[in-house]
Amino acid sequence: MAKEWQIGCNLRDEEAQLLKQYALNYDLRRPSLCNILVRRAIRCADFSSLKSKYAGSDSKKNGTRVTARVSLETRQAFEHAAKSHGVGIEDAAAFIFREELATKWLASIL
Repeated sequence: MAKEWQIGCNLRDEEAQLLKQYALNYDLRRPSLCNILVRRAIRCADFSSLKSKYAGSDSKKNGTRVTARVSLETRQAFEHAAKSHGVGIEDAAAFIFREELATKWLASIL
């Protein structure tokens, strides 16, 4: 079995709960939903725009830890995409998870 790597962040408790419930609506666990969102972000996220939208809404020390479990290659690709826009990996994760709560992209494609 290949080693799993994590991409994660702390979200406010209510955000983490909303993300969990949102995932359950599609018979997913929250980490699986987060994995989908990470993979999507590698291809099409505009981290600069998300940074402007969500800067200052972090919960780095408090809240609930939310993670995606991914391959090393996926983690490296996500980190590269985020850093190329001047965003750290934890902030980037928080941005894409919050953006999903706001836009419901997954709901729009199912």
